[in-house]
Amino acid sequence: MNSPVAHPASKALASGLVACFLAGVASGQVLGQTKLSALEGGAGDFTSGSGFGGALAPLGDVDGDGIEDVAAGSLGVATGEVFVLFLNADGSVRTRTRISNGVGGFPAALAPGDGFGRALGALGDVDGDGVEDLAVGAPMDDDGGLDRGAIWLLLLQSDGTVKSSRKVSSLVGGFSGTLTDRDNFGYALAALGDLDGDGLLELAVGARRDDDGSNDHGAVWILSLNADGTVASETKISATQGGFTPDAGPSESFGQALAALGDRNGDGVADLAVGAHRAGGVPKVWILHLNAAGGVDSQVGIPLPVEGTSPISLAPIGDYNGDGVEDLAVGDTETNGSRGGIWLLYLLPNGFARAFHAIGPDAGNFGGVVASGDRFGSAVVRVGDLQDDKAPELLVGARGADEGGIDRGAVWVVTACNPVRSWWELRNGSGVNPVTFHELEAAVLGKTWVTQVELSPGQTGSLLYISFGGPSHAGIVLDGLIRGEILIRAPLFLASSSAIGLHQVPVPVDNSVSGVTLWAQTVVLESDGFALQNAIEYTYGTH
Repeated sequence: MNSPVAHPASKALASGLVACFLAGVASGQVLGQTKLSALEGGAGDFTSGSGFGGALAPLGDVDGDGIEDVAAGSLGVATGEVFVLFLNADGSVRTRTRISNGVGGFPAALAPGDGFGRALGALGDVDGDGVEDLAVGAPMDDDGGLDRGAIWLLLLQSDGTVKSSRKVSSLVGGFSGTLTDRDNFGYALAALGDLDGDGLLELAVGARRDDDGSNDHGAVWILSLNADGTVASETKISATQGGFTPDAGPSESFGQALAALGDRNGDGVADLAVGAHRAGGVPKVWILHLNAAGGVDSQVGIPLPVEGTSPISLAPIGDYNGDGVEDLAVGDTETNGSRGGIWLLYLLPNGFARAFHAIGPDAGNFGGVVASGDRFGSAVVRVGDLQDDKAPELLVGARGADEGGIDRGAVWVVTACNPVRSWWELRNGSGVNPVTFHELEAAVLGKTWVTQVELSPGQTGSLLYISFGGPSHAGIVLDGLIRGEILIRAPLFLASSSAIGLHQVPVPVDNSVSGVTLWAQTVVLESDGFALQNAIEYTYGTH
């Protein structure tokens, strides 16, 4: 990135995890950042009050140049607007397309104050033309009454302009649910895929000021969409409907943030994360295990670790800590004197959080300058690995940034070193086992690789050999032992009564193992000699 963290060793971003190692940047922390605003990063000009970065959505590679692109909302101007940002590999903006009232192929159908662009949701390629499509929230739209809200479904072209559009509100688009004044339908969006297997896309829509249960408690609508974008059916999730059970006590703005999480509980149905400003008196993220009808089968409430925070944005970030479970980013604009920040929530399969990790002003080795009122965390998305350096990028909106004028807004492109660990299980039972170190954590001296070998009762010991490169370097298996170029030879350990034995091998100074396939074999000493072992687990960097 073009603005590396201020650290003595962070002169360049080299190749991903090697750069993390050389910079001394710990796993889960920021390696570098680039700012996109009216003054930096090529984002273009914005008027004062634009609030650029108030919403974000990943769009995949819209223009086919091999680099992911992103949509950014700018809701503070007149009717609101959306920009499709075509990115360079360093995170800067190569060019952009503006979508607004009568601009970019969008119809002149917006009224002042609609808030078009307050929420964005990536829909995937709805019409099969090879370009990802987009849902846009307009939560202050007045169809049917004041601020009842609406959403727009946009089919995009490869230049970022709109091919066709469809509005869904209390008056149009086939929606038959009941909206009342100030519900703010469209305040948050998340595409869920096909929940019930009928071939139709389901879209979650937040209505943060719905009054079911109490004033401004909030609700989430699950819309099943026809191929033309009209609503085939809807299910409401609120304090009184849809199987959700809220906390006792005050609860506000349930549905102010949404994120699709995939199938977490193994029932074949995607699940949903929902942000609430106060739930039982504390800010909370709800993990809702959905059923095929769009209702809630079970729920887990995760309180945020700092009092006074508010989960204003949510984004799935993949398996960020390498434990096999998809994790979640939470944007909070209220913390740090409204400078804001984001939390990375490392989730467990049951929906609870294993740990929190903060990134932002004064946290996570973030080196950017964020002022009071910038509201870093207004939106957050993961866009993958822009630089192809094995270090993922997060885009974080700061809608209150004063770059070039009051509240023009900004977006930070943040490169982070993946945290904690990853592992590979090999159970083929014979020959030489290939292992590719995908390097989800930097090779930090003082840590170790750990090899866990499962031993059956009666087995007395094990030897581990690992060799560099491909099969040509693996040598020949002879009498149960690999002969060839050996990278690591772990010592013999005895495990006459234990079912599990561990080898701990220090991480070498040489980082040339980054991305290299290793060929490994464990042999077990049995009463009649050595035998090939059929279960090896490699855990990288956990000690």
